[in-house]
Amino acid sequence: MAQSKNNREEVKRHISGKPNKNNLGRHRRRGPVFPVVICITIIAGFIIGAKSYSFAYNEVAKRSVIAETADSGEQQFSANNIVQQAQNNLVGSDIDGVIKEIDLESGKFTFYNLKSNETIILTATDDTQYPYPNTINDYKIGDVVTFVYDENRNLTNIKECENAWAFSDTGLTVNKDSKLLKFSEASSQYKDKAFKYTDGITTVRYKDEYTTLDKIDPLDYVTVRGYDNGTVNKAYSVTIEKSHGMLEIHNGEQIQDGIIKLNDKEISLSSAKSMKVTEGKYTIEVSGSNCEPYKTEVLVNPDSTTTVDLSVIQIKSGLVNINTNVPDCTITIDNQVYSDSEPILLDYGKYSLKVTKEDYEEYSTTITVNQDINDINVTLKEREKTGTISVTTTPGSAKVYIDGTFAGQSPQNATVKLGSHKVEVKMDGYISETRDITVANEGDTIRCEISLTPVVTPYSSETTAAVASTNG
Repeated sequence: MAQSKNNREEVKRHISGKPNKNNLGRHRRRGPVFPVVICITIIAGFIIGAKSYSFAYNEVAKRSVIAETADSGEQQFSANNIVQQAQNNLVGSDIDGVIKEIDLESGKFTFYNLKSNETIILTATDDTQYPYPNTINDYKIGDVVTFVYDENRNLTNIKECENAWAFSDTGLTVNKDSKLLKFSEASSQYKDKAFKYTDGITTVRYKDEYTTLDKIDPLDYVTVRGYDNGTVNKAYSVTIEKSHGMLEIHNGEQIQDGIIKLNDKEISLSSAKSMKVTEGKYTIEVSGSNCEPYKTEVLVNPDSTTTVDLSVIQIKSGLVNINTNVPDCTITIDNQVYSDSEPILLDYGKYSLKVTKEDYEEYSTTITVNQDINDINVTLKEREKTGTISVTTTPGSAKVYIDGTFAGQSPQNATVKLGSHKVEVKMDGYISETRDITVANEGDTIRCEISLTPVVTPYSSETTAAVASTNG
C-alpha cells in the first residue's frame, strides 16, 4: 500500500514538474502517464473539429437554400427543413390534388395536395402540358387532377387523375350533420350512393359561379367529382349542371280523367297543378276521356315559373237524345233547361239530369257524354193523387185501420189515394166500428168521427137498487 502511494505521488510530480526531495541526486525518469494525456488531447480535438465542421456545413447549406429561394422569387413551402426536403423530393413526381384557386393572369394554380394534405402554389408556363384538348381555361376549382412541377415550382404537367371519379344524376341530398352527399331514391342511376365531403375544400358551382351546399335541390341535375385511392374516398366538387324552376298547369279542371306526361313521365293531372321541375325543355302531352290529345313544348328556366294553359285543348262533344215515355217533358241538365223536342249538344263529361212533367214523379240521374250520339231512356211514373182522412173517436186513443192497415191511434190524419177506403176503429171493451169513406179530389180532407159503444152497458144506481130489492 505504501509503495502504491509513493507511485501515485511520483506520477503527480512528473506531471507537475516538481522534483522529489528524497531523490534530488538521482537520475530523473519520465513516467507512463504522458502518452495517455496525448491521446486524450487528440480525441478531444477531433470531436471539436467535427462539430465545428458540421455546424459550418449546415450554415452554408441553409444560406444556399435561402439564397436560391430568394433568387427564384418564390416563397418557401414551410419553415420546417424536414418538410422543405420532403417537398424537394416530390419534384418531378406525379401528385394527386384538388384545384383550390386559379389565377389566369399570373398562371398560378393553388392545389390541395391529397398526399400530404398541404396547399401548394405552382405557376403554369408556356411549356406546361395539358391533356388534349384541355387548356388552362378548361380547369375549374374543385377539379381533381394529377400535377407535376419542377425545382422552380413551375407547373410542368397536368394529367388526368386515375383515382378521380365523377357521377351525374338527380336526387342529390346533403346531410350537414354527417358531412354526407347522397343520391336518394329519386335518382335514376345512382340510388343510395353516398360520399363524404369536407367543409372549406368541397366546392359547389353553378353557371361558373361558386355557391354553397344550400343551393343544391334534389331536382337539380348535378355532377359530383371526387377522389378514391383505396384509402381516401371523398367528394371535392359539385357542379349543378341544371337547376330547377316551377311549372304550373292552368285550366285543367275541364278535362276528365286527365293524364299529363312530362318527357314521357306520366303524372295525374289533378296532382300536377303546380310542381317543381329540373330546368330545361319539356315535351308535354295531355290526354283525357273528354278531350282531343294535346301536345306542346315548354322551356323551364331556373328560379322562374312557366305556365301551361290547357284552355286551348279541344273538348269532344256529343249529341244527347233524351227519350221519355210521355211527351212534353221539361229537361234540365246542370241547371240548363231544354225541351224534349230540341237537339242537345254537350261536351264530353258528366252531367246532372232532371226530367219533370205535371202529374208525374220527378226523374233524376247522372249521365255521361262520351261518344258522338248518346241515347238516354227515361221512364216517368204517374204521380199518385192523394187526399186526407181525418179520424177522431170517442173515447180517444182508439186503434185506426185504413184498408186493413194500421194507421195509428186516434185522432189520426192519414194520407190516402183518391177513391174509396174503409176505415175501422177498434178499442178494448168497445164494439168495433167501420165506415166507408170516399176521397174524390186531390187535396181533400174527409172527416170521420166515430163514437164507440161499450160491449156491456154499465148498471145505473136505480137498477142496482131494484136488483138488490128483488134478491132480498
